[in-house]
Amino acid sequence: MANQLSAFATELQCKRGAVSNINKILEEKMERLEAAKGKYAATKWRLSNEMSAQDKLESANKGAEGEFQESESYMTEVEKEIRNKKEILFKESQTLFRLRAE
Repeated sequence: MANQLSAFATELQCKRGAVSNINKILEEKMERLEAAKGKYAATKWRLSNEMSAQDKLESANKGAEGEFQESESYMTEVEKEIRNKKEILFKESQTLFRLRAE
């Protein structure tokens, strides 16, 4: 009986040591899990901020494109007007030349 009791006590000590080791490993893994959760939350927050910044930039880009197209159409109109004025000036110069020649 004494031998059995001694064997059980030794086995109990071994199992307690194993349980202690498993608890330490579990605590380390829980700490790593918490750190990973914090990192995930920070990354998710940063992604959210980047997405909102991207949306703002895209809307600003659309506005700038609209203004650019508006400017191009205005420039085209001005160029047409300049060509028309040059043609009128040329015709008037010819008329003036003819009148002076007469």
